[in-house]
Amino acid sequence: MTYKVTPSDLNSTLYSYTWSRDAGDGPQRDGRDRTKLDKDEGYEVLHMIQRVYDYYAWEVSRKVAQVEDHLHSHALADDQDSETIYQKLIQFTYN
Repeated sequence: MTYKVTPSDLNSTLYSYTWSRDAGDGPQRDGRDRTKLDKDEGYEVLHMIQRVYDYYAWEVSRKVAQVEDHLHSHALADDQDSETIYQKLIQFTYN
């Protein structure tokens, strides 16, 4: 079983997250919310980092900062599609 990523693993000094849905969220929207990753919503960031953890089957928390930094990097700044972001994140080299 891989490590369970929690809010305490995130860098709240460097990145600011909200922990509730904003006005653009929810199942009542046109479906784009299901595919668009909102990088300032903590629960969406946690879910994305957990997906990367599960992909690599990591069992320790030390990689959270690397994945979080990549998620907020210039290379992904213009990406909002969650599957595109996920594919790019798993292509990064995590040593």
